[in-house]
Amino acid sequence: MIDVDSINLNNGRIRISERKATGEGTLGFDKVRIAISPISKDTASPRYKKPTNIHFTGYFLGEALLDAHFSYPLFEKDFDMDVHATVGSFSAKRLNAWVVPLERIEITDGMVSSGKIDMTVRDGIST
Repeated sequence: MIDVDSINLNNGRIRISERKATGEGTLGFDKVRIAISPISKDTASPRYKKPTNIHFTGYFLGEALLDAHFSYPLFEKDFDMDVHATVGSFSAKRLNAWVVPLERIEITDGMVSSGKIDMTVRDGIST
């Protein structure tokens, strides 16, 4: 059985890549901090019926602070999750590492001022 109080990762780096016949696109996060607690599938643990909370911060594309919170009840049979995230300002041209090789388009100018996601997933369906 799994029964972990918490996991903390600091100053990490994440790269996400996708390949198509046209090329490979890459996006990333720098200076990543992840805190996860609790993680339990052990029915005898006092942590068992508590949802796993994940707090993620990092710099999207090395530039925009991303702050995300996830709540995921591992003990539930259905896939349920709450997601709340914000991202700060970044140059839209930074997306070219993804869109040029994969979509064959180029962003020549512009700024993304900010972004926000509030999402609820119940039974695998998001709103």
